[in-house]
Amino acid sequence: MSSRFLLPALLGLALVPAGNATADVVINEIFYHAPDDLNDLEWVELHNPDDKPADVSGWRFTSGITFQFPEKSLLPPGGFLVLSKDRRLFTDYYDAPVDGEFKGSLRNSGETLVLADAGGRTVDRTTYADKAPWPAAADGISASLERITPATSGERVDNWSSSPLPEDMDRPAGTPGKPNASYSAHFPPTIAKLTITPRNPAPGQSLRVEARVESPGGAATVELRYRIAKPGSVGDEKSIPMTASDGVTYRAELPGQDGSQLLRLRIRAVDPKNAERFLPSANSLRPAVSLFVQSAPEAASIPLASLLNSDPREFASMERLRRRSLQPSAGPFGDPGRNQLQQILDAGLNLPSAWFEWTLNQPVDHATYRKLRTVFLAMDAERSGIVEEAMAAEDAAAQLRALPARIQAFQAALGERVKSALPAADAATFEAWHQKHIENQRGPEGFFRRLMDLEGAWFGVNTATEFTAQQIDQLRPTLKTAIEGRAGTAAKLMRRELDFGKAQLELGAIAKTLEQELRPILTTRQRRGLEEWRSGQGSPIRPRLGVARPPPPRGQTAFIVSDPKTGETEVFDFLHVTERSAGYRVRFHKDHPWNGMTSAALLFEYNDRFLLAEPLAFELYRRAGNAACKTDFVRLSMNGHTLGYHLVVEQMNNAFLRRNRLDPDGDLYKILWYGSGIEGQHEKQNNPDRDHSALQQLITSLDSTKGDAQWDVIQKNFNVPQVINYFAVNSVLSHWDGFFNNYFTYRAPNPDGRWEMFPWDQDKTWGFHDTSGDQVFFDMPLSFGMEGDRPPGGGEPQFRPDHWWRPGGFFSKPLLANPEFRKRYLQRIRQVVDDIYTEKDFFPVIDALADRLRPEIGIRAKVIGEDPSEATARLDRNVASLKEHLVKRRKFLLEQEELIKLPR
Repeated sequence: MSSRFLLPALLGLALVPAGNATADVVINEIFYHAPDDLNDLEWVELHNPDDKPADVSGWRFTSGITFQFPEKSLLPPGGFLVLSKDRRLFTDYYDAPVDGEFKGSLRNSGETLVLADAGGRTVDRTTYADKAPWPAAADGISASLERITPATSGERVDNWSSSPLPEDMDRPAGTPGKPNASYSAHFPPTIAKLTITPRNPAPGQSLRVEARVESPGGAATVELRYRIAKPGSVGDEKSIPMTASDGVTYRAELPGQDGSQLLRLRIRAVDPKNAERFLPSANSLRPAVSLFVQSAPEAASIPLASLLNSDPREFASMERLRRRSLQPSAGPFGDPGRNQLQQILDAGLNLPSAWFEWTLNQPVDHATYRKLRTVFLAMDAERSGIVEEAMAAEDAAAQLRALPARIQAFQAALGERVKSALPAADAATFEAWHQKHIENQRGPEGFFRRLMDLEGAWFGVNTATEFTAQQIDQLRPTLKTAIEGRAGTAAKLMRRELDFGKAQLELGAIAKTLEQELRPILTTRQRRGLEEWRSGQGSPIRPRLGVARPPPPRGQTAFIVSDPKTGETEVFDFLHVTERSAGYRVRFHKDHPWNGMTSAALLFEYNDRFLLAEPLAFELYRRAGNAACKTDFVRLSMNGHTLGYHLVVEQMNNAFLRRNRLDPDGDLYKILWYGSGIEGQHEKQNNPDRDHSALQQLITSLDSTKGDAQWDVIQKNFNVPQVINYFAVNSVLSHWDGFFNNYFTYRAPNPDGRWEMFPWDQDKTWGFHDTSGDQVFFDMPLSFGMEGDRPPGGGEPQFRPDHWWRPGGFFSKPLLANPEFRKRYLQRIRQVVDDIYTEKDFFPVIDALADRLRPEIGIRAKVIGEDPSEATARLDRNVASLKEHLVKRRKFLLEQEELIKLPR
């Protein structure tokens, strides 16, 4: 425990006998649910608000956690004391000293904490919860629970507030070891029962706002405050006095406003002692109540959704993306001009290679490392600005013409700044290296390097956190060895001594060794930084430039959705909306989801057939009994400009697990076809501190057994009916992309937890592959995905990007080849074909979906300057091709000998 209260003599304080100690010590701050599954990052802060020291010798927690203070424990007047669950993890994120480690855990769902003195008398207690009216920002978002007034009971929920949210990214917040940001010497007025009428105001319609305000000393001031948010701007906050006829119920009327504006309202109450409270709190996820002023929603067959970016910079960026999204798309691999632009940016603005060279390959001292880090952080910010502007521009050709000069200036600035940070003896060496590096950094090895981008990973983690000299000395030989191994594998691939699949496995072995060696060297925060870097890189075909960081918990974008049937409008404000492939990703707050979703993608693919195939595929999975993402359509507008219909797809996360009655504490992985080895191809979506050992063990057991022994492994480790459903629907849909790719796998957290598989990215279903043209692909064999399957026409199995055939995945190869599993798999395919995937059952589903979209086709066509009649004709052709797949695929499958032989 810390000497600051164990050795009071050092603080100039006399020991106080236990009988004379004050009992005003309070539970002052609670951090019970860290973001990003940092399960052991829990802490509790005590505070002595008195002007006398408090002897806490023998005091203990009797509920919630287990901890007892040793003898001669003294908390000075006005002092703070922090107890953590894991001291080392706490010091990764906070500078405050830790005074002790408690045992047990604080429940995320709620807990009662009781602090008792040496005689067992309760000194303080509180019971928090994760549901309203308790602050949502403290429930796994970032904030802590802060006590507002020490002298007021901790059992009052209105005596607690969330701490300020971090501004830069999703990181643990709070104020351990210092006064709470929410502190008030006097208990502020309480504000409750807020009502706003109407909640869907029309242009010019006034609003009546009412709330109950109570204060022991009487409320000196109560006012309604409001701002008007428009695309690209937020107005100054204005106030309207609120009055009360009964001294408790306060009212105000807000004059009517213009249409297509967002109103952000809050109430402020101040008592005669200047104790102040806002509702909502400034530290909450939504620091205002938001309403959208609009006329009655127009008639539509699908919901109407609007995005409003009030932040000027975000507005400018999203406007560029909006205009670009209306241009014709070039196909599955994007716009060739933009691809070329990205390749030039990637090569010309390459920072990771220079960082790797001059912090690992060159033995610079730690003082130089820190100087270089400052330089590279500044250059990375400049790089991000150039990339954002270039990639969001509408005219890629103009950007291509301007880039050489910008890259030359960037590299010149980098060279000068790095040389200024290096010792004089190294500056000339860097100059020579830098010139050679600029000339030679392009080449065919770029794609392969992205499969295992060690330079990018090292740079990405260093931008998030600083490394010690000892860590760098430990990491230097480890990373150099991995670089050499990667180069050796690349050389063998170039000489065609390895095919792509075997090269991936070889890289996987290198990555596994590297991960094992890194684990004891990196701190938890550094490992998290590495996971964040990995998850933000995209694929080697569509890499993301720069280091992607999690957005802060609170944004400045509103998502407004109107139901044309009811006329009701729901506003989701203070969100983050980011660009993603073929659309946008909207992140909702966990305490205000949209139709149960906390994250959703709004998509418009280059081939609008996919917008039909994807929801129909998920529907087939559901009808077969497999959990699948929610889908819907919306007519999307952005900052007042109509974009037309978009597909909504629920994102796979903890909310998806909870909705499907699965424990979010289980492990969820996303399958990446381009990853290296087992770990690289199974990207963890949660619990990043847990390794891949259970998955490694399972795959080893599958690969090392056959027949009945393998079937025992399968039964023990898989939810067999669920996994059979997944593979059976994939086969019925000719989903060539779903056996080694395009799924999530999940394992329940209990010791006997079984693995399940959930579909993802279903655009290449219903008879489409990238080289099929207008032909419906229906003859994918029943052997596809299993061990021993061979490409059509023979030849050795290998990855062929120009063809639909792919080798099986880690699960599909052994499972589909196991005799017992295969028998059940074929039986399930037959059942799906006979009972679900039929003209009688699915033609009406296809027609209903098309009918729902038909009125929207013309709207979208006009937005992009297309002939509405041609767009409608294309819809009809797409519907016909979907039906054609159903007919041809059923016929093909029913003619296969393996299905014919099945008992009826």
